[in-house]
Amino acid sequence: MIYLKGKYTYLWFLLLLYYVVNIYSLWKLSNTEGIVRISSDRGFILNQVVGGVLILGSILPLWVYRDKILRIELFKRVCFFLVFLLFYALFYSRWEGITNLAALSKIYVWMLATFFLYLFFLTAPNIRIVNVFVVVVLLYVLLNVVISLRTFALDDSLRGANIGSYLLTVVPLCFLFFKRKQFFWLFLFCLFLALLSGKRMAVLGMGLMTVFFFKDLWGEFSKKGILGFIILIALIVFIVPYIEPYVDRMIERNEMDQEQGSYGSGRSVIFPIVWNSFMDSNVFEFLFGHGVGGTTVIISKTYGIEIAAHNAFLELLYNYGLMGLMLYLSLFGSLIKMYLWFKARRCKKYAKALMANIIIWALLSFISHGFVGIGFIPMAVLWSFLLSRKNIIIKYQRIKSLRYATSRY
Repeated sequence: MIYLKGKYTYLWFLLLLYYVVNIYSLWKLSNTEGIVRISSDRGFILNQVVGGVLILGSILPLWVYRDKILRIELFKRVCFFLVFLLFYALFYSRWEGITNLAALSKIYVWMLATFFLYLFFLTAPNIRIVNVFVVVVLLYVLLNVVISLRTFALDDSLRGANIGSYLLTVVPLCFLFFKRKQFFWLFLFCLFLALLSGKRMAVLGMGLMTVFFFKDLWGEFSKKGILGFIILIALIVFIVPYIEPYVDRMIERNEMDQEQGSYGSGRSVIFPIVWNSFMDSNVFEFLFGHGVGGTTVIISKTYGIEIAAHNAFLELLYNYGLMGLMLYLSLFGSLIKMYLWFKARRCKKYAKALMANIIIWALLSFISHGFVGIGFIPMAVLWSFLLSRKNIIIKYQRIKSLRYATSRY
């Protein structure tokens, strides 16, 4: 057993600070007029510093307890994936070095966090800190939405971005760490935030989660009987006037896309550009890709805008080739194996939370980045908690088997 009571809890505070600093950066950005260089903003620089400290703090438990951590299949694949990305950033890049480090930090900051969180959960006698973390993340999303509403322009792409990943990745945690009644109200709150944000990704994802958790939600709602029906009607009547302008904004954005001959903020144009460019690659590029930032370069040349592919699978395929894509898919494979493990042992709540996470990550990977940003830190919390529970279950089963074997003699 690893005795870590309080040893790495300071990293929880770094995680919370990371969200606070990020909000400060967004708030500073929302108070500026015109186009600004985000990298020159003090809040953004502070955010990068805190992220760097968080990464270094996460590497420490990985190194100290590498023997125990690297026995876990998912962690093996995560480590290999991170080393793979670092190698490309250093030796095979289409971007500037500082841009590579900024992009990599968004991946490392949540993937490496799984290691120290796993060690924390192994010995933590009280995991209420996760409830606090979920509340902080939801408040962060609320502030993010409020900041984005302050600038209601349709062409504003900087503010309110990635609200979908912030909301969706925290939903499985709400299901896992809160009672059914609390989850019911938290889910309604998340759904309200998704509609209020006017972000199509957030609305689509929450709609999908409504279907996935329908049985749990309906079970709690049906208990309330007529009172629940009255509350629901009252909420709809109260909420509709507030969300109507933002629903109109989503419709208007779709109409703007159609006028420009594209759908999904240009995704219907960007996806073919990246795919066709990849198919024109030589054998080396087909296997190993075009280097970090390759999609941004090819989209900029062809489409005239410096943006990523907004599809994790296409981006990995073009930047890192079949090698990179297979490594990424192997992470999904490990999660599915863990889901089947919990399901075989009738740990229904663990299995359902993990499957919700897999669906969300797959959705975000198909129509968003899928592997970058502060919004994915809740995934690190979920993975590490479930892996720690798996470890505890295995130990319990071994002790039970040993007791049974010795009782026979």
